[in-house]
Amino acid sequence: MCHRGRGWEYLKGLQLRRRTPRPQHQKSSEAEQQEWKKKLAIETVRVQKEHPDADVQVWSMDEHRLGLKPVVRKVWVCEGEQPNAAVNWRFKWLWLYGASPSTI
Repeated sequence: MCHRGRGWEYLKGLQLRRRTPRPQHQKSSEAEQQEWKKKLAIETVRVQKEHPDADVQVWSMDEHRLGLKPVVRKVWVCEGEQPNAAVNWRFKWLWLYGASPSTI
């Protein structure tokens, strides 16, 4: 059996580094996210054209979540790479909406 530090030296000698993976839901789809962003931009332009005198704004909201997030551990990856970790978050949500009326 070798000393514990030898394993670290060997992995670093292979140009590997310890990195924390970026949490990513196991059902997420990069293509769907990009499509949604594209549709949002198109819809915003369409609404602005329909109402040329209006001040069209895109708002977003956040939500309150109660639950536990999985612990993401560091992994060994090649230098310069960013790992992803499939996770399955389970939360209870509460939505709160608000409006900011235009003032003169």
